[in-house]
Amino acid sequence: MPDEFKKTYRLTLDFTVSINDEILQPSSDEDRLDDDLKQALQAQRALLKGLLQDKQGILEELLRKRVLEQARFEAGSDDLKDLLLIHNLSDELLVEPIIDRLSGSNWEYFQEALDDERFEEAAGEAIYAIGVELEAASLVEVNETKGRDK
Repeated sequence: MPDEFKKTYRLTLDFTVSINDEILQPSSDEDRLDDDLKQALQAQRALLKGLLQDKQGILEELLRKRVLEQARFEAGSDDLKDLLLIHNLSDELLVEPIIDRLSGSNWEYFQEALDDERFEEAAGEAIYAIGVELEAASLVEVNETKGRDK
């Protein structure tokens, strides 16, 4: 076995982005709005129209920003963990089958640590030998006409 154990993983999250353009359609109660609200509505319509007609990449950058904000939120959510089939077990429960296969003084060492509720300290070098570093991040547009890798 090599001296260093190293693997590379890629996490891809697909997001659907939609733009609600209802604000661009006149509504029947607009004439009842006070002048400040009418001005706000007109300004917001002009801004959204400008974004939708943008040719400089500003809309694309705003969409990317919203996707990254949502990714940051979703990364800690239980929904994402469920989608990825992560059971969110404690380290001690996760490695319990390995400990059960140990014999003699090794098994006793961990059983004693479990009984004394000091498992992380006892297993630290082994379970924290796994390092994860962010190497790069990218957000790319998904072309729906091409097949997705499974």
